[in-house]
Amino acid sequence: MIIDVALGRTTIVGSPDVDIFTNIVNVEGGAGDDTLLGNDGERQEFFSSRGDDFIDGRGTGERGDEDWLIYHETAPETATDAERAVVVDFSEGTATGMLAGTDTFINIEAVRSSRADDRLIGSDQEYEQFQPMAGSDTVDGGAGRDRISYSFEDNRGGTQAIHDRARGPRK
Repeated sequence: MIIDVALGRTTIVGSPDVDIFTNIVNVEGGAGDDTLLGNDGERQEFFSSRGDDFIDGRGTGERGDEDWLIYHETAPETATDAERAVVVDFSEGTATGMLAGTDTFINIEAVRSSRADDRLIGSDQEYEQFQPMAGSDTVDGGAGRDRISYSFEDNRGGTQAIHDRARGPRK
């Protein structure tokens, strides 16, 4: 499936059907290998689903207009922590996990992790935002002026290890 927010169109690969939509900014693909394409200039959330997805936020990357990868809401309730866990690597542009598959992304500035033991790795970009959820997460912001946030109202805690390459690990 290809979901293009800028065009307001969803195309099912191999099908003549095309869905048209307006006033939608946040998207979630299906169970297959999807392409999720954002628009430029406003904050968007891309919810991971099963399959190996390609996600392009198409945004400017400015603070306040961050494009987000969301992993905490997409796993079924029956999933184990091992199945939920993700490794999101901004320097490689990949996110991997048993349920997430291998997602490839560009023009994404922020991530909300799963409710398991996740690993979030930043890049050398000026700004990235990390929002670890429950579980024993590890966050390495990389270079730049990154942000870690625990403000999400559904953040159920957990033990997170934080590593700032400029300052070293801390807990």
